Amino acid sequence: MSNTLNNLFIAIVKKPLLRGKQKPKSSFKKGRGFSLLEIKSAGLTIAEARRLGLPVDSRRRSIHNVNIEKLKQIKVNVN
Repeated sequence: MSNTLNNLFIAIVKKPLLRGKQKPKSSFKKGRGFSLLEIKSAGLTIAEARRLGLPVDSRRRSIHNVNIEKLKQIKVNVN
């Protein structure tokens, strides 16, 4: 698999917001998997995502457009 295709299989999530004396920063990190709502928004079912080997994180409730676009690209590349 190419490096760009490997990057498609990595979900992006926001880091926890650290509050303190400095201004709070919001940044992203690698996630455990794609949320159920991201998978459904991309037009995939949970079973299809697991069959494709995509990591699924059923605990996450957030939706990030970056991840939805990644899932749509994966769907196009598979078909």
